[in-house]
Amino acid sequence: MQSKFFPITFIIICLCINVFAQKKPLDLAIIGEPLKDFSLSIYGGGEFQLSHEIGKNILLVFPRGYYDKDVWCDICAYEYLDLVDEFYNKKLAEKYNLDLVFILPYADSTIAKWLMDMPEVYESLEAGKHNPDSLTNERVMTWVHFANRHYPKTFNIKRGETPQPFRILSDEKHELSERLEIFRTEWWGTAVNQNMPTLILLDTDGTVVFKYISQHTIDRPTSIYLMKIMDALIQY
Repeated sequence: MQSKFFPITFIIICLCINVFAQKKPLDLAIIGEPLKDFSLSIYGGGEFQLSHEIGKNILLVFPRGYYDKDVWCDICAYEYLDLVDEFYNKKLAEKYNLDLVFILPYADSTIAKWLMDMPEVYESLEAGKHNPDSLTNERVMTWVHFANRHYPKTFNIKRGETPQPFRILSDEKHELSERLEIFRTEWWGTAVNQNMPTLILLDTDGTVVFKYISQHTIDRPTSIYLMKIMDALIQY
């Protein structure tokens, strides 16, 4: 007698096989191994192909981008301006034979808005460092102390004058960020297309020598710490 459960079991097995077959294989940035090649358009024109960049150390910077709907991440603005100051203004990129490349999961039009809005977004962080409520509100006081300790610099830039010394790549379809498992549509209480803030350092052969993926928007290596990493891990 044929079991009546056989057809149901067979259907379930087929569905499971189909689901697993459609799931993308893991293709992560593994420390000690070359990062798989990728190609993305450069904001402002041109194409970036990783395999064509051999010979220089590369720091891939994935800012969070949006913090919430129509709200940019202000810490990302500070991070960008700090890296411009340290590696471009102070010419440390030349010292380390380093290219910094920023990658955002947006189209060029959104990246243009990110750059245009950055001075105002940064100013909101700077204003928070001097919040008068810290005298009466313990929670605010804790943040003010944290912000002054971790974001000590002051930058003076006007709307529309964000410096652009580094290449900024458009990962509009999230192909690279999804491959690296850092793209999120929901993260830390907000529902918006965003990346988990990530840093990936490649040596001159394209090998991953350092990787950092944030657990929260505030926990990122400082530029000073990055220099210690480069002193220890790359040749220049």
